Amino acid sequence: MNSFLHPTHPRLLTTQVFGATQRNLFSTSSLRFSNLCGVPLLAFILPLSSFTLSHAAPAPELTVLSQQYDKVVAERVIAPFDASLAELNTKFTAALTNAAAAAKQAGKLDDVLTIQDDQKRLTDKLPIPDDTETTPAALKPLRAIYREQLKKLEDARNANHQALLPSYTAKLQGL
Repeated sequence: MNSFLHPTHPRLLTTQVFGATQRNLFSTSSLRFSNLCGVPLLAFILPLSSFTLSHAAPAPELTVLSQQYDKVVAERVIAPFDASLAELNTKFTAALTNAAAAAKQAGKLDDVLTIQDDQKRLTDKLPIPDDTETTPAALKPLRAIYREQLKKLEDARNANHQALLPSYTAKLQGL
């Protein structure tokens, strides 16, 4: 496909497609193609393109600092949170199992199915749904406790992360 100026209207751009000349869709708009509009645009883009083409690798100091930061975050933030979350999930699963057994003994099939759905969501690492008017009464306090404990774990994780930031921010500014 070749683009060139229209022979009878030099300001209109046309396209040659398989021998048939077609007008550009933008040729009737108020924005007309100009022979000179590309020159300033190229003069602006070419120097900028050299920045993107010659993108250098980060400084070795920055790479080392980034690796140290990732390691410390994994050790002091992520690992403690994951361990505590696994413990919370184990306790919640045990509580759900007990609640399902009690609902089964009471003959509350809908409650059993809802409790089993929460167990499946926990196994699949999906969020526990909000309580509704159909949520079994035995499940509401268990969910409330779980959410409360999860919020505490998330707050502790955020606090641990915030405690690391000032020293690494200072080191980063020093580079």
